[in-house]
Amino acid sequence: MRLRPVLALAATCALAPLAGSAATFTSRIGDSPRSADAWISSGIEAAQNFGAENRLRVRHHTDTTNIRHRKSYLRFCLQDLPFPAGEITDARLELALITAQPGTYRVWAIRDGFSGDVAGAWTATGLTWNNAPHNDTASGTALDPAGAELLGTFVVTSGAATASFRASQSPALLQALRADTNGLVTLVLTQQDGGFTSVEFASSRHSMLARPALIVSNEALPPPPPPPLPPALSGLRPHPRLLWDAAGEAATRALLASDPLLPQVLEVVVAEAEAALSEPVIQYRFDDPNSSERRLKDERRASMYRIFNLGVAWRLTGDARFADRAKADLLAAAAFPDWAPDHFLNVGELSLLMAVGYDWFHAAMSESERAAVRQGLVSHGLNPGHAAYQRRDWWLSAQSNWNQVCNGGLLLGALAVAEHHPELAASIVNSAVASLPAAMQAFLPDGAWQEGPTYWAYGTTYNALAIAALHTALGHAHGLDSGPAYAALGKSGAYHIQTVGPTNHYFNYGDSKSIAYFSPVLFWLSHAFNQPVYAWFERQLVEGDLPRMRSGQLMQDDSLDRFLGLLVVWFNPAGQQVTYDDLPLDQLFTGSTSLAAMRGSWGGRDSLYLAFKGGWNRAEHGHMDLGSFVLDALGERWAIDLGTDSYELPGYFDFNGGRWQYYRLNNLGHNTLAINNALQVNTASAAITGFHSTPALAHATVNLDAAYAGQASSVRRGFALLDRSRVLIEDRFTGVPAGRVLRWAMHTRASVTVNGGAARLTQNGKQLEAQILHPAGASFVAEPATPSGPGGQNPNLGVTRLLVRHTTVSADERIVVLLTPLSAETRGLPWPGFRPLTPAAAPTVPDYGAWSRFHLPFGSAAERAPGADPAGVGTPNLLAFALGVNPGERAPVTTHASEGWLSLAFQRVRADLDYLVETSTDLSGWSPLALNPGVVGEETSVSVPLTPDEPRRFLRLVVEPQF
Repeated sequence: MRLRPVLALAATCALAPLAGSAATFTSRIGDSPRSADAWISSGIEAAQNFGAENRLRVRHHTDTTNIRHRKSYLRFCLQDLPFPAGEITDARLELALITAQPGTYRVWAIRDGFSGDVAGAWTATGLTWNNAPHNDTASGTALDPAGAELLGTFVVTSGAATASFRASQSPALLQALRADTNGLVTLVLTQQDGGFTSVEFASSRHSMLARPALIVSNEALPPPPPPPLPPALSGLRPHPRLLWDAAGEAATRALLASDPLLPQVLEVVVAEAEAALSEPVIQYRFDDPNSSERRLKDERRASMYRIFNLGVAWRLTGDARFADRAKADLLAAAAFPDWAPDHFLNVGELSLLMAVGYDWFHAAMSESERAAVRQGLVSHGLNPGHAAYQRRDWWLSAQSNWNQVCNGGLLLGALAVAEHHPELAASIVNSAVASLPAAMQAFLPDGAWQEGPTYWAYGTTYNALAIAALHTALGHAHGLDSGPAYAALGKSGAYHIQTVGPTNHYFNYGDSKSIAYFSPVLFWLSHAFNQPVYAWFERQLVEGDLPRMRSGQLMQDDSLDRFLGLLVVWFNPAGQQVTYDDLPLDQLFTGSTSLAAMRGSWGGRDSLYLAFKGGWNRAEHGHMDLGSFVLDALGERWAIDLGTDSYELPGYFDFNGGRWQYYRLNNLGHNTLAINNALQVNTASAAITGFHSTPALAHATVNLDAAYAGQASSVRRGFALLDRSRVLIEDRFTGVPAGRVLRWAMHTRASVTVNGGAARLTQNGKQLEAQILHPAGASFVAEPATPSGPGGQNPNLGVTRLLVRHTTVSADERIVVLLTPLSAETRGLPWPGFRPLTPAAAPTVPDYGAWSRFHLPFGSAAERAPGADPAGVGTPNLLAFALGVNPGERAPVTTHASEGWLSLAFQRVRADLDYLVETSTDLSGWSPLALNPGVVGEETSVSVPLTPDEPRRFLRLVVEPQF
């Protein structure tokens, strides 16, 4: 054994004073012949001694065919303490790391008076698994409780050079040292229960690294100096630094004095914080104890709700009760055995609430409380997160909320404890910043989200939390706030606005919820992207939601109410001059989502709202719903999306088959089509094409060819908003074998009366009429929307499915349905004379008669006449035919006056018509100017000079049949 010559005392222990503190002493293994260290191993190595090695090993082995658990024994000599052991007030075990997997490790003490705690009872060269004092030979993580006491745990982080176990973390360490009577203390290191981790520490025989040391004092030990910060953490700011720093808090206080809505929101937040004082602390309790999936969703989200509310209330009122209650949740979660990382959303959300709690309540916590919360966050959050990044878990590249939630929670956790665990924190930050863009790509090109509006609000909130926390903690976002995907994120507020109907129901496709509540991320998006309309719209949502917020109904379902406190933190008063006139009536979203919304008007609950989708059937949380739609009118939701079913149903998330057996998830349970009751192709995508919007008309087509591949050669679904008051839906099938049954469906909570090809829907005294315009003789059927298939599904009580079933006669078939909300404005409107499908979808037609039959299949002879204008847009049928446009569109003929000339421009589409340009000075007498100018198929311009003696000049285009 090596002795320090200056301090060596024969047959006793040698203690080294720590520089600068006469009352602090360090015992290092090797300073005394009575100190010792060695590791032991089970299995085939149970009788083997490893006391000559320069390392100490700890491992819990999971290989059941060749189990070799490892534990390390360390004995320290305290016989020369200059004060009684009972006066020890602080202590710290320090270990130098050689190699490590991030994990949590236990520290045990062999009790005084038992074998192993007396001189010579065990030696480094004689210790084995079979003879180690009080070793539980059947366990890789425990000792015999009859002679050993568990003192606590410590965390080993990735990239760290040392590990330490401190009395401030574990009062049991102090108690064990104070109870010592012989000056010999044996500590044992084992792995924490569960999972496989391994670590190697330097032993007393290592030639370069520090020997294990036990530092004790009768005063408080000075904290070790903070290690230097890696580049990923450059600019790290003091607490509070996450989301709501001191400057942000000051800005909130200023707004409270100037904005009338914010104090009302704060009143709700403080009331909920008061309610939290009497609630039980977070429990290690799974949502379904009988499920193999260990989800802590209910507990983690209730705790997050409390932490945000308590944090806002404490920081703005200073009431210590709020801080004390929040600390109870933080300490309880830190003491959990784990955060059930097998369902990694547990880790993401618990990391977030712990990070925010640690940061916001930092000033209210003692150092021991901070240490305990840090240890829990690192052990149960950041270390599993680091392991997930190393494994390249699936969610790292997912375009879904899992990516945003897991990365966002881990990133905030890393920023919260960065100065204490810089290498681990930097690794987490770098990994999250590299992974988040995969999810943000899903916003391209125009902000829509394929998981639906509820999961948009969930995932986008975490996306915003990540970027916002980087800014407040570091002053920059590591580049996440630049590039096309970030710009598309900025457009996603419009997506959220357009998926909210006038009845305050979402277009709740996929596993979305139906009711639209407040969503604080709109405030953040408004500020980050200078979009006042987002903040204005969010305030409308908040004002409409205040009665629910005040009635104690928050957190009554799996909603996003847990972010209530962020309404205060992110509150944005921008957009005071915005009105509904600033929003488009119709909007198309493309990319992988492909969704459109059309409105009769903005700002009134009674206005018409139609939303429909293409998209991708296999999107995360997606349903088999290509071509489905919802409809609001007269203050009611008439066509509904049934929404999600229970996630506990067997195979609910089996996208390879099990998911599609459930009614609410397949196309039979949506407002779309089926051929012979077959399902859509589960890998299919559908795009919306030919989107068109005018003040009088909006229409678009959904290409469903891929959804019905193998069932038809082509399926197109067209939607049109006629007169901004009625909905026309046309479905065109080609290549369908004769005898197949085409199924058209709409689900509704209205009562339905059917009369052949007409149906009357009644709801809360309002009425909507459905008419089958084609095929002739087809009838509606109304029946309960009872699901078929496995048991346990939602029975859909009170829901009726309105069906059209048409058996094909030819390969080309059409189903056309008109939906008319019955009001004074819509009663007596003329029969619609044109279809919604765009001209691009029309076949090439040889003459006017074929063209009119295609575009005006249900029009009367008068409506089909060349001079008729059935849509009332000012373009006669013959002119529309000549210029190649839909009869519902205005003619693309333009005029231009400049430099003494007046010009008229148009395109000649046909060679079998005469295009005559005429001129006039008084609109009564017209003279020919040009006949069939230019070339067919090219833009043509005809000009006439403007002279001083003719102050007025007019041009017109006349189209006539050739004789």
